[in-house]
Amino acid sequence: MDPAVVEHLRQGVLGLILIIVSIGLHEFGHAWVADLRGDPLPRAQGRVSLNPFVHADPIGTILIPAVMIFLSPGVGLIGWGKPVQVALLNPRTRRADAPHFLCVAHYRRGQTQKTQSPQTHRLDHWRWHRTGAMECL
Repeated sequence: MDPAVVEHLRQGVLGLILIIVSIGLHEFGHAWVADLRGDPLPRAQGRVSLNPFVHADPIGTILIPAVMIFLSPGVGLIGWGKPVQVALLNPRTRRADAPHFLCVAHYRRGQTQKTQSPQTHRLDHWRWHRTGAMECL
């Protein structure tokens, strides 16, 4: 087999593994903080786990990244995982809890992207909603 093809396959498999792990860490960050803040829902759903396949969406975590890696190399990479459901139960702490749930995983995403390559690093931005809740973009 041609050495260039073998190298492309090796790089593609490595990139696919990295994106699966990155998405898993991102979703784990949401679940972990929700669990720390006293939300029982992510733990009840089994989402407080470092296993990336617990957070994997078959299409968004595996299929689309694989197609983008192997069929259109050099193009940006997109992927997503199953969203972590949170129940903001306590009305007195709801406004204080929401930024924690949203932002910790985006911090993890930035840390993971820094380890992948300098070109993929993106600074996170903050946005305020009309409701007064804060969101990381």
